[in-house]
Amino acid sequence: MMAELAALAVIGAGPAGSMTAYHALKQPQFRDRKVIILDRRMTPGTPVNCAGGIASEWLTAADIAPPYDMPNEIVASRIYSMRLYAPDLTCVDIDLASPRAMGYTLHRDRFDKWLLERAIKAGAEFRPGTSFKKFERDMILTNKGNILAETYVGADGWQSRVGRELGLHGPLHPDDMYTCYQELREATNASSEHKIYLFFGSNYAPKGYVWYFPVGKDRARIGVGVPFSIGHPKQLLQRFYKKVPPFSKGRILGKLIKVEGGMIPATMPMSNPYCGAMGEGGVAFVGDAARHTNAATGGGIHTALLGGKILGEAIGTDRGFEHYKKETEKTFYKQLKRAYTLKRMLWNFTDRDYNRARESLESVDLSSNASLGAGKLFRTLARKMIRKNPRLLWYLLKAMFGAHTARTSPETEGLI
Repeated sequence: MMAELAALAVIGAGPAGSMTAYHALKQPQFRDRKVIILDRRMTPGTPVNCAGGIASEWLTAADIAPPYDMPNEIVASRIYSMRLYAPDLTCVDIDLASPRAMGYTLHRDRFDKWLLERAIKAGAEFRPGTSFKKFERDMILTNKGNILAETYVGADGWQSRVGRELGLHGPLHPDDMYTCYQELREATNASSEHKIYLFFGSNYAPKGYVWYFPVGKDRARIGVGVPFSIGHPKQLLQRFYKKVPPFSKGRILGKLIKVEGGMIPATMPMSNPYCGAMGEGGVAFVGDAARHTNAATGGGIHTALLGGKILGEAIGTDRGFEHYKKETEKTFYKQLKRAYTLKRMLWNFTDRDYNRARESLESVDLSSNASLGAGKLFRTLARKMIRKNPRLLWYLLKAMFGAHTARTSPETEGLI
């Protein structure tokens, strides 16, 4: 059986796949090697299924902080504060204005396109409209021919066909998948350009939340994410519009431009994101395919970028998959495990608990923490909330001792 030869074949041209290819090719000893990126889509980054939020510290860690590394036109808005709404619609503001804590909302289609073009300029070959079918011996079969590579990377999303082919991925438990629906709308409140808004409560998004992310001065993404076991995010968002006065009275909602949505894994990260040996037909997983998603927030851009950078450098310098595993454990793996515990903790929250949590945040000095990075900022706030409201500690312990591992569908028990 004939096959095209390559040093590295990356399945998936999202941020994780493009970062992996780029950083492999940036290593001197890998610079002239053949790297192929294939994607079943003709235009990666579309359709947009993401609100596009990310903290500046993650872009800096991935060496793509604007404006010096990443073009300014990719940035939709700079985020300097966050407003959290409790179920009773009282709120608290969190300052994110320090250089380390501030964030961005990105134009995801432009962002994905830029990352891919950067990898192509570094020497990668892109094969659009090319679908992975299966492994046969040490090669992969696609709808446009076969590829025999020394190393393969599964960067093909949370439903990773590569992972399923190898028996490493199976259907997630409905509680560990979030279904999301969001609307891109004209924004009528110009003062919201640099602030994101999150709404919590069983009346709005049971076991999830509603978000408002600015997209420049005149647009915003408004959406809701809830566990798949609850479902109906579109209906929940419509109900939210009717229940929350600024939306129900038309002061915020502008013309509907586009409907977006998708699924997000909200489970534990893969404990071992590779199989086989690098350079011998081994396979590594990165981004959503490695379940590198924050289960509490649904955020996954940052881990896709960092994971891709670490994996690409490991491949390009021949350090091996074990180096990739160790570095991701140091960088974000423990954070993702804590996020899964936090998600299970928040599931125990009643509306009254959310209201009390807001009161706890209101009573602490938030300004003294503004210089912290985003991750440390929220861990510090969580500790202060528990001191003000000890009942939260019970929820945390319950989540910790009741959720050491992610749950799976019965037919895939033990595969994740």
